[in-house]
Amino acid sequence: MAFFQSAVGVLQTLVVALGAGLGIWGAINLMEGYGKDIYVAYRKAGYSKQFFEAHREEILLHKAAKEAFGQLEGGVPKLKDLNQEYAELLQKKKDAYAEYRSIKEENKELQMAKHNLERFLNQQDEEQKAKEKQHNKNGQSL
Repeated sequence: MAFFQSAVGVLQTLVVALGAGLGIWGAINLMEGYGKDIYVAYRKAGYSKQFFEAHREEILLHKAAKEAFGQLEGGVPKLKDLNQEYAELLQKKKDAYAEYRSIKEENKELQMAKHNLERFLNQQDEEQKAKEKQHNKNGQSL
């Protein structure tokens, strides 16, 4: 049972790590893709107030992402590295989930065997009690 709990813990950890990786991956895509071209055009326009007002949302998102990643130790991770880490985490999740499924199936079989054994033992106890009751009746009749 401890092994089953350990496997569930590993699976939960991998799911959390995978979710965090997806969040970072999405933020980097936002910073490198969607807002970058507009921000570059904003810089080329000489930080024009008119251009800023026309593209306020994209520029602010890009600035916020750039500031957030600027505070990271080691700087912004490269997209190639994140994709590689994502693929590794996804593979670990698949492996852990396959192990989880087999453990879950084994647990189900063990629970069924336990139930059957308890039922069998309970049936034997009832038969024993019935014999004792019959024996007591026969003993009292004589």
